[in-house]
Amino acid sequence: MPEVGPVLFLVLTSSVALAIILAMIVVALLLPRHSKRLAAAAASARHPSVRLLSRLLFARRQPDAITLDCLLVSVEDPAPGVVAPPGLPFTLQLLAPEPRMAQQVDDLLNAWAADSRELLFELRQEQGRVRTTIASGDSSVQLVLSGAAGLQLNP
Repeated sequence: MPEVGPVLFLVLTSSVALAIILAMIVVALLLPRHSKRLAAAAASARHPSVRLLSRLLFARRQPDAITLDCLLVSVEDPAPGVVAPPGLPFTLQLLAPEPRMAQQVDDLLNAWAADSRELLFELRQEQGRVRTTIASGDSSVQLVLSGAAGLQLNP
């Protein structure tokens, strides 16, 4: 009859080794995802942003600005104390893009307004300016916010 001590020791050692290897695999698989979330959270903390799902009603271009009249549908992850009810009308004034891009941006915004398209507006504070990304499907425009009316998102 074989001795139980060495066999039991070998089984326990193998089980511990297997558990350590499995733990290392789990950490290796989860760490990159966690790191990406941490990096995204750090970037968001450096550049606070607000994401608004809104319906574009009218778009007007002046020589130095674009004015958008919108109707708020919802606010994504509103900060505590932010009150922005659905159906709230608001206006954004954005700095006009470079002259070579102005007509394309104007055409895109007017097409969206003609459809009363729901757009995602992301307003992000960067380098003392509020950069505004306006997106629908695969298309987006990024402009600098110069003014807003009817929308109070500060808690």
